[in-house]
Amino acid sequence: MSETAIFWIVVGGLGLAFWAYSLWSEPRKRRRTKEERARRVIEERTREIQRAESKQRKLDEEFRIGQQEWEKKIAQIGDRLQHSALGGVFRCKGRDLCELLDWQQLEEMVASLLEEDGWVSELTASGPDAGVDIKCRRSKQDGTAESLVVQVKHFASGSIGAPVVRQILGAAAHENASGALVVTSTKFARGVESEFAGSVEMWNGDILAGRIDSLSDEQFERVARPYKLTLGRHALAEKDRLEQEQTRLGSEREIQQRNESICERQLNVLKRIEQAHDPWPKCPRCGNPTAVRLGKTYFWGCKRYPSCRGTRNVPTR
Repeated sequence: MSETAIFWIVVGGLGLAFWAYSLWSEPRKRRRTKEERARRVIEERTREIQRAESKQRKLDEEFRIGQQEWEKKIAQIGDRLQHSALGGVFRCKGRDLCELLDWQQLEEMVASLLEEDGWVSELTASGPDAGVDIKCRRSKQDGTAESLVVQVKHFASGSIGAPVVRQILGAAAHENASGALVVTSTKFARGVESEFAGSVEMWNGDILAGRIDSLSDEQFERVARPYKLTLGRHALAEKDRLEQEQTRLGSEREIQQRNESICERQLNVLKRIEQAHDPWPKCPRCGNPTAVRLGKTYFWGCKRYPSCRGTRNVPTR
């Protein structure tokens, strides 16, 4: 058999072996690819679950701290405290609750009250809102949809005049809303409620407080939950700030104590030099005499300062 024939037999055998190996290894490659893809999916899902659990733990902690802060605030109200008949639920009168809230929290409270009436509410973004703080929608019994635009005014005193009501009427027309509502924690100016009766729903401070007081304990807990979460969030933020401040002060005290110890040892060195009548070292920059100066610790500074800023550290031993 010639060498050429042997060569081609060998080449053919190698090709056949490679083809057989490909047929054998391809399923294994596909299987490894599927396993790798499944592993990545499982890892990503595990990370999502961990993030969700971490977020839930944070919310639970905020609510727990918020509940404690809530009970402290309610306790400050004194004889106006209302304990639930079911026990374990701390409530206060609606008027007192409104006084505890800031303007953003009052908007959230009003949105929660409307949701108890079956509305799906959405708070508008901060900034220019054309007088609309909350947008609501719901389906009526006949299957048609209705919408509501709401403006909330939170003041410690004073009254709401007609311009505010006209603004929400214009917003309702612009949004093509079915109705409009103006809510205030105080009152409306004289004649405003009668002037716009039938065209705009209006809740003054007494109506708002009455709606809060009429809530069941379960409803009250749902409505007050965002406020409690905010209390908890602020309390935890303040706790973190205090811990950081304590850490900073502790570091500063350690540095101060270390510098005091260094200064004490440096003074001993300076006293020994004086007792030995040895001269102070020369300036390392210009060679002129130096003087003892005190910064955070003692050092020798050039007498020509600020023309020359040469310094030498005073040794501690």
